[in-house]
Parts: sequence; C-alpha cells; structure tokens
Amino acid sequence: VLSAINLGWKPQGVSYGFVLSEITKIAAALFFVLFLVACVMVIIIAFFLGNLASLIFQIFYARNQIKNKIKIKYIKKWIKLSWIPLYPEISEKIFILDVIVFPMIVHSVNGLAFFAAAMTIAGLVGQTRLITRAIYPKLLQDGKSNYLQENITHLFYFAIPITALSITFAKSGLFALNPIYASAVFVVMFLSLRMFFHTINQVFSASIEGIEKVDKNIN
Repeated sequence: VLSAINLGWKPQGVSYGFVLSEITKIAAALFFVLFLVACVMVIIIAFFLGNLASLIFQIFYARNQIKNKIKIKYIKKWIKLSWIPLYPEISEKIFILDVIVFPMIVHSVNGLAFFAAAMTIAGLVGQTRLITRAIYPKLLQDGKSNYLQENITHLFYFAIPITALSITFAKSGLFALNPIYASAVFVVMFLSLRMFFHTINQVFSASIEGIEKVDKNIN
C-alpha cells in the first residue's frame, strides 16, 4: 500500500526503499552468520529486518500523504469493492502453478532446480521493467499517452541488450551458479525471450489499468 502511495507521489522512494531493504538483508545475514549461527531461521530473520527497514522508510517518505482522517464511507466502499483487485490475482496464481504441477507429474524436484537456475539468469531481463514502474500512477493521474511512448522507448534501450547478453552468456552464467546447471543453456535462451515479451506485456497491462476509469463510478 505504501509503495502504491509513493509511486503516485515520488516513484523514486520505492526504489530507495528496495535498496535499503536489500542492504539490510545482507548486513543482517552476515552479522548472524559471522557472530551467531548459520541456519534457515537466519535467512527468515534477515528478510524480516529488510522488509521492516523498507516499511519504516516508506512511512517516512509518504508521511505527508497519509496524514488524514479515517472516513467510514471509504472503508465501506473498500469492503464492497474488495473483489475487484482480487480478480486479476487469479491469473497470477495460475501463472505459477507450473512449479506445483511439474513435480507432481515427474515425481521429482530436480527439474525445478534447473528451472530456478535458468530463471536466475533470464530473470535479469525482467528487471528492466523497473524503469517503467511509474507509468501506472502517471497515467492514472492525467492519462497522457506520451508517458507510455517515452517509457516503452527507454524500456527497449535496456531490454534488448540485456536479453542479448542473457542469451550470449547463458552457459557461463549457469556454470558460475553450479557447473551441473550448464546443460540448461537452451532453457535460459527460451526463458530470456519469454521474459522479454512478458515484460512488454506487463507494461501494456499497467498502462491499460492506468487509463481505465471504471472505478470512478461509485455504482
């Protein structure tokens, strides 16, 4: 919620919070491993502290925007229309069902390990979408299409070369993770192309959500 507020106010605040979160996670994990003990609980605590740091920062960043009185009519409207934001989440859940279905079919999780390694390399392409994260709040604000045109151009400046790099250095990247994963080089190639088109799809989806005005009708 705070990220959504800051995206509409000062989008850079979300990225600052993310950087602070990642630095806190690494620092906390190193502290626990070096001075206490290395275990799964350490990772969980590090993630908790990282998210907490980001939360505190985002509250501070959005402090001028969240100072307001609580109005019962808004709460009633939120409850009444709560099914609307839940609806698009259905497709997201279906999108990740493959990690459940695949092991059930082959009775093994080895394939998931190779997939996760390949996705680590190909996932770099998806990071280029961060440059367009302000499209939705800006379109929501005034609906000017020039925001989309400029961001799509900037997106291609980064997405095309990073996709090419992910494919070119697929084998080297997998080998760096673990030599056993090097055989998944063709998986990385296909996943990189998939991430490229998926990233563009996400940008256009966010744009459609930004220019849609149906939620202005209280009925």
